Amino acid sequence: MERLTPCELAIMQIVWRYKGDIPEADIRLQLKETFQKDYARTTIATFLKKLEEKKYLEKYHVGRNSHVHALVSARSYGREQLKTILEIYYGGDRNGLVNDIDLVE
Repeated sequence: MERLTPCELAIMQIVWRYKGDIPEADIRLQLKETFQKDYARTTIATFLKKLEEKKYLEKYHVGRNSHVHALVSARSYGREQLKTILEIYYGGDRNGLVNDIDLVE
């Protein structure tokens, strides 16, 4: 699973939080409200195209409106990122990771 850029991740967080398929126009509004990011419609369309190419979501049209549907769940993405962190930083040692997490609390 390919890692997301910060902007792609922000978009996916909005898609994951939305109940059901999200209209593309709502993504722009949510980016502004949630992350204080005011992207042009064309910029968001570019990010969505990249996310489609990475197989994280699919975009479809209902009349003149575009909607987005997640193909990867937030949990699946999080698990893959956690596996990567575990391998890279802890050499696969789960106890080392858990011990570091306990130190943070």
